[in-house]
Amino acid sequence: MGVSWRDVLGSKPEKAPPETPKSPESPAAPNIGDIGISGAGVSGLVSLPSEPDTPRGAWLVSHPGGGVALHSFTPPATLAEVRAWYPGAEAEPAPEPHPPAELAPEEAALVAHWLDVIGETCPATRAEVLARADGVALQRIAAALSPPA
Repeated sequence: MGVSWRDVLGSKPEKAPPETPKSPESPAAPNIGDIGISGAGVSGLVSLPSEPDTPRGAWLVSHPGGGVALHSFTPPATLAEVRAWYPGAEAEPAPEPHPPAELAPEEAALVAHWLDVIGETCPATRAEVLARADGVALQRIAAALSPPA
């Protein structure tokens, strides 16, 4: 089979990605990457208690013009730093993703079968694949196990 467990899980590349350019709105902000968010809420996320002095890697920022964006910071930034970079904006800690759901028994069996087919015997690797497999991984596994058309 030509599909490795790294292909199925979509592992991160060995080489580090290029540094995110600084936002033109905030030239003093270090390594800020912005992801626009539309709508009133973000599903699948857990709210965090607001502790302004705690540096965080991501803040949800409501800009004065009405736009809302998820801003990520490397190194993590405090609320005071975020407010200094975005004057007039409101900021709150970005919600964190929910942990992935456990696989259903038939999904876990499919993953285990595929690991057997590709000859993966390392217990740690098998456990990692089972823990990280999601819907996309399951689709890739099913495709890899299907006979060619």
